[in-house]
Amino acid sequence: MKNILIATDFSENARNAWDYAWKRFGAQTRYHIIHVVSPVYEPADIPVISAVATKNKREVAQTILDKWVGKIKHDHRDDEVLIETLLEVGSPANTIVEMAKEMNADCILMGTQGEHSKLDRWLGTISMQVVDHAEAPLWLVPSGYEPDGLNTAIYASDLQASDPFYIWEAIQIMEPEKPILKCVHIGHHNPDDERKWSQIQDIFAERSPTIQTQFQWLETTQQDIATQLLEYIQWNEANLLVLYSPHRSWLQRLFHKSIVKDFEGHMTVPVLIVR
Repeated sequence: MKNILIATDFSENARNAWDYAWKRFGAQTRYHIIHVVSPVYEPADIPVISAVATKNKREVAQTILDKWVGKIKHDHRDDEVLIETLLEVGSPANTIVEMAKEMNADCILMGTQGEHSKLDRWLGTISMQVVDHAEAPLWLVPSGYEPDGLNTAIYASDLQASDPFYIWEAIQIMEPEKPILKCVHIGHHNPDDERKWSQIQDIFAERSPTIQTQFQWLETTQQDIATQLLEYIQWNEANLLVLYSPHRSWLQRLFHKSIVKDFEGHMTVPVLIVR
């Protein structure tokens, strides 16, 4: 990882996300820290952006961003930290996605809050909107998570033909620390799915990955898959959950119950979304 975009809203959770990024990637990475200012609209029947109010809001945000990043640099004054700051005006999720694409970011890293307002749950949190639209891999760091070593990672497979590709991608991202990667599928046994699971394992048996990779099938219980997966993470004392999240059309997102969204507000470890 050489080029990482980190979104901040100046909260403790955002600072925690920075600490996680530094722990994970260190001084060999260029960090782009972005804050997005939502425009201010005039009170009118047809919303019109207030240029003056938006400019004032932007100036205040720039001052806070400079102090926020200045504190990070002070805390790392003995380290070689490469940080660039970005302040943009627009829709937060869309702007983050666009900037990541423009700078060809290796990944986007964001903190997530444990709970959200009813409006957030209805519209979708900013992090979940970024999940829906970003092209780069995305790291989500839960609120209050204390950065530590990466010893065990869990890849949740839904038996897609593309699973081996994304497992390999996750291995490349995690390779510097070489954790154990446990690939797990949760579902009822049936001949077709068992054949797919065997094919995935055969690919890795023929070409050994650089980190230890294990495969396990968990029979579905009465619990929902997200809860069962969270328990599996706890049993294995895992430090990371890896999920493949395909891009979906508006209609698909409306009717598809995404396991990624199931974890929003319930994550106990960081989640890496691979694309």
